[in-house]
Amino acid sequence: MRMNNSIGKLFLTVSLMFYIIQDNNAEGGTIGKKNCKKQDLWEMRDTITGDVTTLKEEVSNLREEVSKLKKEVSTCANKPDTKCDSAELREDIQKILATVMVPDCKNQQDGRVNIRTTDRIFQTQCINGWLVFAQRFDGSVDFYRNWADYKNGFGQINGEYFLGFNNILSILKQGSYKLRIEITTWPDQGNVTKYAEYSTFDLAGESEQYRITVSGYSGTAGDGMAYSNNAKFTTRDQDRDTWSSGNCATREFGAWWYKFCTYANLYGPYMSSSQCDVRARCMYWYKWPQSIGHPDNFGYSFREIRMMIRRV
Repeated sequence: MRMNNSIGKLFLTVSLMFYIIQDNNAEGGTIGKKNCKKQDLWEMRDTITGDVTTLKEEVSNLREEVSKLKKEVSTCANKPDTKCDSAELREDIQKILATVMVPDCKNQQDGRVNIRTTDRIFQTQCINGWLVFAQRFDGSVDFYRNWADYKNGFGQINGEYFLGFNNILSILKQGSYKLRIEITTWPDQGNVTKYAEYSTFDLAGESEQYRITVSGYSGTAGDGMAYSNNAKFTTRDQDRDTWSSGNCATREFGAWWYKFCTYANLYGPYMSSSQCDVRARCMYWYKWPQSIGHPDNFGYSFREIRMMIRRV
């Protein structure tokens, strides 16, 4: 039991450590600042609470696996005349370790996973081997946010969320990844889900405003990202677009790799129906292959979107 308690404390300590490091390393971070916002602290508390709950579940599963492994070892020790397969035991140990932390979603089952890269530990969702870094489906999370929020991430893994550029970049450093975007209509268009997949996907660091490289389109949703290729990320408080007359993020109430401005606004306002309250001020994907919006596809707000990456 002492060992199990140590495991639980270890996971908790590591999670807390990484949250603190992430904020303290970020210039203008909230931890330790006199101008610390209560909202930031409450959001951090909620995030840590959710992570602790999940880690407890992981520790419980780990206990069961360790118990099984102990029985196997005990069987070998108590029966010296029995030939024990050390390779099999070694494989069992590796499987146990793999259930705790993984580098991405390759060969992982669907659901929440604990990700460990060279410099970060965090949680996200895996779907069919794809790592989800953004998803929206009910409007419960506001995506009209500032630069710091997109840098560090927001939302809840079991709901709507954006993983955060810090975390996304730590994954992309591990190798080459491709991008997949899934978009779902409302019932007025049959609850249809189409996808746009890109064989090349990468992001530059914060010093280059998370400039996006995206190409090699295939799919059924239309190429909504081609126009954004090589664009910098823009938020309401960091205008990096090429529109000289204003900020695309404040015009469209979103955040994106805007130029002048964009053909996709997947982080725009979530509507309760398919109709945008204001043209181009919603969660639109203009390049949808059919004309479904009014007066055009800048006026159609989709019901669900999901953005994912997978190692090539």
